Amino acid sequence: MLIKSLLLCLLVLGANTVFGERFVRILYHQAPENAPKSGFLYGSSGKFINVSFPRWNMSDKFTLPDNGEQFYFLPQKLADDMPIPANAPRVQINKTWDQAILLVIPDTENPILPIRLQSINASASVFGFGEIYWINLTDLAIGGLIGDRKLIIKPRSKLIMKTPKQTNGDYAVKVDYLIPGENRPKWLLRQTWSHNLYARQLVFINKSNQAEVPSLFSVVFYR
Repeated sequence: MLIKSLLLCLLVLGANTVFGERFVRILYHQAPENAPKSGFLYGSSGKFINVSFPRWNMSDKFTLPDNGEQFYFLPQKLADDMPIPANAPRVQINKTWDQAILLVIPDTENPILPIRLQSINASASVFGFGEIYWINLTDLAIGGLIGDRKLIIKPRSKLIMKTPKQTNGDYAVKVDYLIPGENRPKWLLRQTWSHNLYARQLVFINKSNQAEVPSLFSVVFYR
């Protein structure tokens, strides 16, 4: 009986779990020149907020319109009692994430708003302060040394790197790339980056218009 009572209590507690506010940032990386610069973010409840799609920096942190998991983007506010269009761009944000990053991606096939979205769990327990989130958008393997950390990231993959330096200050960055079928890496980047223990960094490895040489785009944000 005692075990049954404990299980019942756990089930009740789970059913009544209240999640706190969830904060989100948005970035429209590699946006086309004619891409939308803002939209309306709707929750399943019908509540909404107006959000911008910044291209070079992360948006300010904002709170989601409701506590659901499914969210939709529209180019304009809906009239009263109008349902959300079935083919509106949508994204799922888990209720257990206290912070998320939404990456906006072009989608010319969507008739409602020409974008699609990808969500990243930016909760501090997953993507912590001082860490670097690498996103390799190329078909190339990337490697190198980032401060005290070794970088090895496969083509078309992601990697969260622990803090490359234990204190604030500068550190050396060496990045190379490997073309499929070749055995010798090629030089890509030799720089000095600045580390802040209270910042997080998102680094995109992008295809380049110049032959096979990739390029890096980095965004730093705080808290």
